[in-house]
Amino acid sequence: LYALSYCSNSEEFRFLLFDVLEKKLECIKVESTFVGGSIDIKITPKGWNRVKEMENKTPNKNSKTAFIAMWIDPSMNNLNTAIQNSIKQAGYKPVRIDEKKHSNKIDDEILSEIEKSKFLVCDLTSAAEDKPRGSVYFEAGYAKGKGIPVIWTCSEQMKKAQTHSFDTRQYKCLFWNESKLEDFITELQTHIEGDKDIGRGPL
Repeated sequence: LYALSYCSNSEEFRFLLFDVLEKKLECIKVESTFVGGSIDIKITPKGWNRVKEMENKTPNKNSKTAFIAMWIDPSMNNLNTAIQNSIKQAGYKPVRIDEKKHSNKIDDEILSEIEKSKFLVCDLTSAAEDKPRGSVYFEAGYAKGKGIPVIWTCSEQMKKAQTHSFDTRQYKCLFWNESKLEDFITELQTHIEGDKDIGRGPL
């Protein structure tokens, strides 16, 4: 069981079983406990749905939303509008966490929205032109781990920094220019609709 669950000891295994799978995710339910320490566990309907989601090779294939991970700063407002227009024109609803009303922990809300999204647009532009924005790797990594497609974008001014980024240089990146955002909108829309794992949206 330790090997199957990637746990190194009983403490980690019990945390995974009871704190995560039972209490947080509600994927299992402890039916009864027997003398000697053995327990009877049942998979809940929510758990079976989770299994089906994990077995599905195209996560959220019917999703209508796309999550945007980017630097939240007034200087990025024009880019934000451009990305949202691209997503809308491709048939999806854009979601940016700071534009959504919620009362949950910000990280929990981000993960929840990513899990519900068909794909993620991740912009690497940062205030420092010699280094991509590190914080968006959190969202991108989570999406990639869930099998959700990630589309990378970045300012042309940071092209050298992005190209030499060890983490993302193996992926195609769409570069944008502040003076040519209309061209970028078309390019991003075309990329979304042409991606075999995304395609034209339902909206």
